[in-house]
Amino acid sequence: GEAIAMHMIASIRLTQDGGAAEALMAAEKARAIFLTLGDKKYQGLACHAAAQGQLLMGFTEEGMGAAMQAVVLARDTGDKYGEAAALLTATRAQLEKGQLAESLRMAKEVETLFKALGNAEGEAQASSLAERIQESIPAKTPGPRTFIQPMDDARLAGQRSLFQEHPNAVIWNVPVHAHTYVMYCLELLKLVDDVKSVSGKTSVLVCSQAALGRQIGETQPGNIEGIMGNTVWAVVRTIRLESPRLHIATVDVPAGATAHEITECLRAAMIDSGNRSEIAFTIDRKQRLAKNFK
Repeated sequence: GEAIAMHMIASIRLTQDGGAAEALMAAEKARAIFLTLGDKKYQGLACHAAAQGQLLMGFTEEGMGAAMQAVVLARDTGDKYGEAAALLTATRAQLEKGQLAESLRMAKEVETLFKALGNAEGEAQASSLAERIQESIPAKTPGPRTFIQPMDDARLAGQRSLFQEHPNAVIWNVPVHAHTYVMYCLELLKLVDDVKSVSGKTSVLVCSQAALGRQIGETQPGNIEGIMGNTVWAVVRTIRLESPRLHIATVDVPAGATAHEITECLRAAMIDSGNRSEIAFTIDRKQRLAKNFK
């Protein structure tokens, strides 16, 4: 009886001006007694009253903890109304802490609980709170975007442009086995995107070594580097499907080829890379080099 009386005093003092401190003391005493008695339902109600008193006195963190404890106790006892009311108090505590996204989620959950209970007044309070939180959330606006326009010979009155339509360039990159092949593929995609955006007639030649050894009868056994090279070939085929106007070809040179032989392979691939823009070379010391169109 004492605990119930203390809870009633706390509930009355919460509705009066200047009664927050007295309400908090009464609620805390009631909560301690209900905890001793093992009555979870009234313990949850006392926790809710204590949370309201703490929020009125400016103790946001303590109020948030007490309100969530009341929610847990209400769920354990099946008190749906107590759960919704305590969660509404916890939502207000989250709003005071500035957690707009979390408080919006909790407000919608409270609205669902009150709607399931058929409590129109509680549903209206939760809906109004959710709308207020939604208005407080700042709208996402796109940030400034930087655009670098390619240089144009006609616009610059005869000055040399940084990007030419038919550049002759040799790009040396570290081997695929020197780092993660995914990074190599991403760099290739970035290069192709840059080339496609600044020039419409530039062709790209992607070179791999010993990636197609077994497919073309190469005596070298397959290894992990060959598997990574095949991955690069797959990326090139995807690029070719996505950008049919871009001329991109792949060439595979033998594992045991010398520098002069690799140069000859690249020169031959630039002249003719086959019908599918894929070509692989094998070593034949008697016949020098043989090429295999894929």
